[in-house]
Amino acid sequence: MSTDATPSWSGYIFQGEVALCKALEEINKLTGDIIPHSYCLKLEEDEDFSLTTNVWEAFQVKAYGAHNYTKYSKAWDDMMARFPDNAERNFLYLHKSGIEINKFKVTKEEPRLATNVLCGFYTLDNITTKIDDAIKKLRPELHNSDVELKRNYCCYKICSAIKERHRTKIVKSFSLNEIREWILNSDLAFNEEIAWISIIKKFFKVIREYIEQYDENDEEEVRLKEKLINYLEQINVLPSDDIKILIKDRINAHKLLEKDIKVENIISYFSDNDIRGIIIKCFENIDKDPLFADLTYKHNENNYQLSLVNINIDENSRTPHKKTLYEYCTNIENNNLNKINTIVTHSLNLEKEQVKDVLRNIMQPNFEVEKGLDITDKSFEFEFKSVVNSIREINNG
Repeated sequence: MSTDATPSWSGYIFQGEVALCKALEEINKLTGDIIPHSYCLKLEEDEDFSLTTNVWEAFQVKAYGAHNYTKYSKAWDDMMARFPDNAERNFLYLHKSGIEINKFKVTKEEPRLATNVLCGFYTLDNITTKIDDAIKKLRPELHNSDVELKRNYCCYKICSAIKERHRTKIVKSFSLNEIREWILNSDLAFNEEIAWISIIKKFFKVIREYIEQYDENDEEEVRLKEKLINYLEQINVLPSDDIKILIKDRINAHKLLEKDIKVENIISYFSDNDIRGIIIKCFENIDKDPLFADLTYKHNENNYQLSLVNINIDENSRTPHKKTLYEYCTNIENNNLNKINTIVTHSLNLEKEQVKDVLRNIMQPNFEVEKGLDITDKSFEFEFKSVVNSIREINNG
C-alpha cells in the first residue's frame, strides 16, 4: 500500500481544475503585460484553494453526486470560523445544481449562503470547456489539439502540487505570472504523467455518468444507485498512486500503455463499455462488497479479480486470437497477478489447465512468438471466468 496521503485523484483533479480555471479567468481580467508578483493561487492551505489579487478569496469545492447538506454545512461553518473577517469573500462551490439553501444547518454567516454558495457553475461536465475557453482567450490562435495539451499540462502541474502538498505538508503557491507563462510560452509534449490524469478522470467519469442514469422513481434502482455511489467513494479515498495501480496493474493488467503515448491512446487503452460491462455489472449484481484496493472478490479459495479482458478463445479459435490471449497472459504474469486465482472477464471461460493447454498449443512449430516469451518459464496459475458465471458463483458461495 502506498504511503502517499492523498485521498483521491478524482476529487483532487476536479478541485485542481476549478482552481486553475479561476486563476485563468482572473488572469484574463487583468490588463497589461505585468501582473503583480503578489497575485497568486495557493493550494490546500487556506481551504481547498485561495486566490490573492487586489483582494483575498478562499474557496471550498465539493463534487458529490447527490447533495450532502451535512457536509456542506460543516465545510461552510469551518471556513467562516477560520476566516471570519473575510466572510464576504469566502465561497463554497458545488458541482451539483439545484441547491436548497433552507436545508443548510449552519451557525455562521447564514445570510451569505444565498450569495456565496455557487452550485452548478463549475461542474464535472463543463469544467474542461471552461478551462479551454480561458486558454483560448489568452491564446486565440491555438488549435484545439494545442489547447487540449495546454490544459492537460496545467492540470498535471496543479494536481501534482496538490498531491505533493499532502505527501510533504508543504503548501504550494503559483504566481499568476507563472500560470500565464504555462499558456503563453511553454513547449509541450504529451507524456505518461499527463496521460494518467486523463485515464483516471475517465474511469471515474464513466462510472459517475452511469450512476446518474438510474431512475429515482424506481426503488430497486435507487438502492443500486446508493450502492454504486458508496463504492465510488470507497475507490475515491484510495491514495492517488493506488488508484493508478488499481487501473494499470489490476483492472487493465493485460494491456500495456504504449510507450510512444498520444492523446488518442487513452481511448484505446480504456473502453467505456468494458468498465460498464464488468466493473459496474459486478458492482450491481454481486451481494458481497469487493476489496476496493484491487477490486477483488473473495470466494472460498479463489480471489476473483475484476479485469477488462474482452476476448473469446476455444479449441476452434484462430491463431491470431490465441496469440492475443498469450500476450494478455504474459502481461498479467509480468504484472504479478499470478497470485490471483481467477480473473473476471467479459465472456472467456478457461480453467487453469485449459489456460496452459491453449498457451502450449500456441508454441507449436511455424508459429512465431515475441522473442523471450517462453511458456516453460511461466506459471500462469490463474483461470478466466465470465462475468455472468463469476457473479453466480460468488453470490452462491
